[in-house]
Amino acid sequence: MDKKALSAILAIGMLVLMLGTAPVQAALTQPVVGESLVLLPQFPPDPTPRMLILSAYAPELKGYLDFINVEKTYELNGRTVYVGTMEGVDIIATLSGTSMTNAAVSMATLLAHFNITHVVFTGIAGGIDDALPIGTVTFPDRTMNWAESLWAREAGYGSYKPPRWFEKDWELMQAEGVTNLDWIFPQPVYVTKKGDTPDNEVTKIWFEFDKEMLAVAKESLKDVRLKRCNAEGVCLEKEPLVVFGGNGVSGPVFMDNARARKWLQKTLAPVELEMETAAVAQACYVWGEIPVIAIRALSDLAGGGEGENEIGLFFQVAADNGGIVLRAFMKGWYLHTHPQS
Repeated sequence: MDKKALSAILAIGMLVLMLGTAPVQAALTQPVVGESLVLLPQFPPDPTPRMLILSAYAPELKGYLDFINVEKTYELNGRTVYVGTMEGVDIIATLSGTSMTNAAVSMATLLAHFNITHVVFTGIAGGIDDALPIGTVTFPDRTMNWAESLWAREAGYGSYKPPRWFEKDWELMQAEGVTNLDWIFPQPVYVTKKGDTPDNEVTKIWFEFDKEMLAVAKESLKDVRLKRCNAEGVCLEKEPLVVFGGNGVSGPVFMDNARARKWLQKTLAPVELEMETAAVAQACYVWGEIPVIAIRALSDLAGGGEGENEIGLFFQVAADNGGIVLRAFMKGWYLHTHPQS
C-alpha cells in the first residue's frame, strides 16, 4: 500500500471518530445523476414518471391545487412540492418563484430529483395582442427570451450601432423580423443539449412547444367555460377566449410600458408576455428536449390599457381560468395516454 492510499484511509478513520458514521455514509452514498454528482439532501429521487405542473407564484397555484389528489408533500429549496395525481395523471406541482432565474433554478432542481416526462407551465401573463381580452387563456406554439439582448452604444443622435462581432447574431434576429428598440438589440441564446456532443453549443432563438400536447389540449377544450368576474363581482367587458398558436415571449421585466409594448407587437407579434416560460422551455431543451407547453392566462394589458395596470383587479380571474383549462387538459391527456379507459 502506498503512502497516499494509507493517508486517505487514516483521514476517513479520523472523520468517523470525530463525527460518527452517518455523515460519512451520507457523503459516500449520494446518488449519481448522469455522470455528475448531485447532492440531494432533502429526500431521495422519485423514479415514478410524472408530469410537472409549474407556476410562478401562489395565486396561480391556487387556481388548480384543489384539483390535485395530493399523496405526499416535500420541501425542496424552500418550496412545497405536491406529489400525487390530477385527473388520473401522475404529477408533481410546485412554484418556481417569479422571473427567469427562479424558473431556471427550480427546473434544474426538480429535474435532478424527479423523473419528469412532460412539463406544463401555467400562470398569468400580460396581453400584447389588442384583439385578445383580459382573462383569455393562450397556448403559444413557441417562446423566446425577448430581453436577452445587447445594449448598443450611441452612434449619433437617435441612432445606435452594435459592435461588428454582433453582426451575425443580428442578421439571424432580423431574419425573424426582429427590430431594435433604441439601444436594445435582442439576441439569440447559446445552449448545449443532453445527449449531444459535450460542449457543443447551438444557437437558439425560439424554443418550440410540444405538438402532441398542444393537439390534446385543443381537442380537450372545445366546450370549456371560463370565468369572467372576480370575487368582488367586477366583470370583464369582453368574454375571455381560449387561443392556440402564435408566439409567447418571456423576460426578467414586468412590462407596463405602452411604447415597449407597441414595439413587441410589431417585432415579435406575441399572444402573451411574461417572466418565466422561456427559461422553463430552455431547461427542457437542455435536459434532452422534454416535451413542454405553456398555459398563460392574460391578467393585464402590459401597459396598453388606460389608467393603472389591470393585474390587481383581474389576476385571480386569469389564474382561475388557467386552472380550469389545465384541469380540462389533464382529463384529455389521461384519455389520450389510456385509450382503453
